[in-house]
Amino acid sequence: MNTTQDDEIIEQVIIERGRGTNWGCVLVAFSPVAICSLAILGSVLFCGNTFGNIWSGVQNVFSSIGSIFNLNLFPGSTQIVTSPSIVERIRPLGQLVTTRVELANARIEVSTRYGVANVCYIGALHSAQGSIEAGVNLDGFSSENVTYDEARDMYILRIPQPTVTNCQLDPMQVIKYHDWGDSVVCPADWDEMRLLASYEAINNFRDRAVEEDIIGKAERQADLILSNFVSSITGKSVLIEFIPATEMIYPRSCMPEPPSTWRYDEEAKRWVKD
Repeated sequence: MNTTQDDEIIEQVIIERGRGTNWGCVLVAFSPVAICSLAILGSVLFCGNTFGNIWSGVQNVFSSIGSIFNLNLFPGSTQIVTSPSIVERIRPLGQLVTTRVELANARIEVSTRYGVANVCYIGALHSAQGSIEAGVNLDGFSSENVTYDEARDMYILRIPQPTVTNCQLDPMQVIKYHDWGDSVVCPADWDEMRLLASYEAINNFRDRAVEEDIIGKAERQADLILSNFVSSITGKSVLIEFIPATEMIYPRSCMPEPPSTWRYDEEAKRWVKD
C-alpha cells in the first residue's frame, strides 16, 4: 500500500500472464541470447545512443525470446483504486440532488363554514407553482458500500435508494383569483385562506411527483452520474446497486403544518377552525 501526496490510497495488484517459466529452455537459449545481446549493445554504443535506448534494445531482445518460448519476462500490472479513496471522493457530495420537477395547480379551493348553524360559508380559489426535488443521501457512504469484482473487472457501489429531498413553493405564485361569502356578518380572513392554500399545494405537489415516478427518475440519474464519476477516477466499469428503502421519509419542507387552530374535516371536505 502506497500513499500519494494528495493522500489518495493506491493498491497495486500485479497480474502475471502466461505459463510458468521453463528454466530448461532458458538454459538452452542462454548462449544465443548472450550473443544477440552483446551484438546489440556493441551496435548501440558504437552509434552513441543513450542508456535509455540501450535498455530499450535489451527489452526488445528479451521480449522476442519470451515470445518464442512463451515466457513472460516483463509481466504487466494494473492499479486498483482502494475503497477508502473512492469514499473520500463521494462522501463530500452529501445530499446529491439528481432530479427536479416543476409543478403548478390552477385550482386550489379552500372553503369553510362557521357561525350559528354554519350560516357563514366563505371560500376562495387559488393558483400555485412550486418544485419537488429528489436525490440520494451520501453522508453515510463508507468503504462497506464499495467492492471490487475482480472476475468482472468492475467496482460495485451500494447506495441508498433516492427519496424526495426538498419541496419548494413560490410564495409570489400563490394567487387568489376568485372568492365568495365575505360580508359584514360573515367576514373572511383571506390571508389565512392563502396559508391554507399553500399547505394544500405543497402536499398536492409532493404526492403528484411521487405518483409520476420522481423516485425512478432520480434513480436513473444517480446511476448515470455516480457510475461516470467513479469510472473517471478508477478507469473501470461501475455497477450501482440501490438499497431499497423500508419506508418513504419526507424532509420537513415536504411535511408542512396547517395554520394553527385550523384542521381539515375529511367527512365534510372543508376546513374547520377550532
